[in-house]
Amino acid sequence: MNDRSINVKANFEKKALDYDNFMIKCIPDYFEMLGCMINVLPFNSADKLKICDLGSGTGNVTQLLLETFPNAEITCVDISEAMTDMAKAKLEGENVKYEISDFYDYEFCEKYDLIISSVALHHIITDEDKKDFYKKIFAALKTDGVFYNADVIIAATEHAEERTMEKWKTWLRQFHSEEDMMEMVINRYYEEDKPTTIVNHLNWMQEIGFRNVDVIWKRVKGVVYGGTK
Repeated sequence: MNDRSINVKANFEKKALDYDNFMIKCIPDYFEMLGCMINVLPFNSADKLKICDLGSGTGNVTQLLLETFPNAEITCVDISEAMTDMAKAKLEGENVKYEISDFYDYEFCEKYDLIISSVALHHIITDEDKKDFYKKIFAALKTDGVFYNADVIIAATEHAEERTMEKWKTWLRQFHSEEDMMEMVINRYYEEDKPTTIVNHLNWMQEIGFRNVDVIWKRVKGVVYGGTK
């Protein structure tokens, strides 16, 4: 685990108890974003799926998956033990296993029908590292398996990014004072997050071999996209 990952882990441990509330007040239409991602998955409710949830946090995506696919077996991967403990409490008794790991250290041990992630992969530092992780995801999918991600992106131009950031700040001011917004969200975003453009994500996936690559949802800084092996 690199030094930056250690800092990210420490911050997630601190805010674990308030994480769900924080996400609602940080990501515009957070649960709509997650619901849209679940809705597009090409499976039937009775299917016995093997799923990996990368950056599972407090278990929000896994909970939605289990409600939609009750026969699924899900592996939750997260860097934070505190977040994972909250997920265990939320999903008590469900068919879920948990692995504590940084993305840089994580190795997939199974083949999955679905690999899914939410508001997590933007913590991977460089574009080359992101592309390498996509290769690992692709290799860990079964044939016709799918990968979907809900995450933060940047705009393609500096001007568009400035406008998007202002729109995000306007939205954040509904829930935060100016000081809290800058300290808790914006400054941390610049310190910890390394998002890239949606075009980069889609191009990398296609280069690696994903089919049916598409953007499903986009709002301010958030996007849902994915593809099929």
